[in-house]
Amino acid sequence: MDKQDLVGTWRGAGQKVFNADGTLRSSRGPSPSYILYTQSGHMIVLATDPEGISAAEPAKMSDADK
Repeated sequence: MDKQDLVGTWRGAGQKVFNADGTLRSSRGPSPSYILYTQSGHMIVLATDPEGISAAEPAKMSDADK
């Protein structure tokens, strides 16, 4: 496999989310996570938490959530 074979945007196949104490909080489905590899050798990952706190009310968010 050549590094050029990875160039493009890839959709996540799922992942598990663990709490700080090691217990499983949720299991994400095939989205909403993506990884992008560029020809110049850069990459970026976008993984969101569908159970996360909404930023619609930032005044109610804890410092850790911010």
